[in-house]
Amino acid sequence: MPTCVFQSLLRIALVLLPAMMIPAQSFAQTAPGSPALPCSTTVKHDWDTATPAWVSGALSNSYTLSGLGSYSFTVTSTDPLQAGTPQLSTAASGGLTPAELGLFLRMDNDTIPDFSTIVMTLPTAVPAMQFSLFDIDKSPTFEDQITVTGTFNGATVLPTLTNGPSNTVSGNVGTGSAAAGDTTALGTLTVTFSSPVDSITIRYGSGPGAPLNPGTQSMALHDITMCMPTTNLITTKTSSIVSDGISAANPKAIPNSSVRYCILVTNSGSGTATNVVATDNVPSNLSFISGTMRSGTSCAAANIVEDDNNIGADESDPIGMSVSGAIVTGRTASIAPNGTIALVFNATVN
Repeated sequence: MPTCVFQSLLRIALVLLPAMMIPAQSFAQTAPGSPALPCSTTVKHDWDTATPAWVSGALSNSYTLSGLGSYSFTVTSTDPLQAGTPQLSTAASGGLTPAELGLFLRMDNDTIPDFSTIVMTLPTAVPAMQFSLFDIDKSPTFEDQITVTGTFNGATVLPTLTNGPSNTVSGNVGTGSAAAGDTTALGTLTVTFSSPVDSITIRYGSGPGAPLNPGTQSMALHDITMCMPTTNLITTKTSSIVSDGISAANPKAIPNSSVRYCILVTNSGSGTATNVVATDNVPSNLSFISGTMRSGTSCAAANIVEDDNNIGADESDPIGMSVSGAIVTGRTASIAPNGTIALVFNATVN
């Protein structure tokens, strides 16, 4: 069908749930030269204050931060971890004074291929994050190696690793290269994700230079600083001639012709947009056609029937639409990152 454009006023409102904003800070445990986070407000997972506290030996725990929601950590290992770990400990403290807690792992693997993992899963993507791993080093009995990857909507995201004096980096892999005291900053390795990420996986094991039967080795995951999730709503409006009563193959925008409008709202941000309301004024030279409103996730797939009022079950399925005079309103409780809603209605050319 031919496409035409009628001028209209389109407004969109977004209400975010209250969030606790914490100013971005400089953390002493980061390795020198680490990238700065590209945001002005951050939220931090702090092992010293996070509740509920990690139970020594437990393999998972969940936490909640205001403005972020509930997120979880899960630990797995191909060879049993040393008794009592994972645990919160200052045994590897990155040279911090006073020492701070970190999620501490101690392994005594039987072979070089053995490894353990820490997986952090977020409820929504954050624009960027940064954290440090303590005591990534090497001795005659072991060679630490970590590999860090992230995901965003299922796609792999790679971080920037910044090494300390006792380790080296290659891409997203860090390997111990010299001895470091457990409580010194020599083995600190900083991980920075500068683009959106919704999960991270830290694989901890042995480098190729480790003995065939590695000795006891340990590391700690320190606090995690995250940029606050953001939303970015982009709205587009298209129109097409449905019929003009004369030509079925090539209808024109003539009096009494029917025009189909589609308003598409896309969340291109990393956070979930909540309580989204979009309004559109039907142009003065057109008249809204009752009973034509539809909703969906795209203009082509907008086939959920919406009535003309703002009451009833259709208002939350999951999109609601209503009309009052010449103003069409659409609303939804949330739009996930990369999510869309489509609002469709017809009007008659006067």
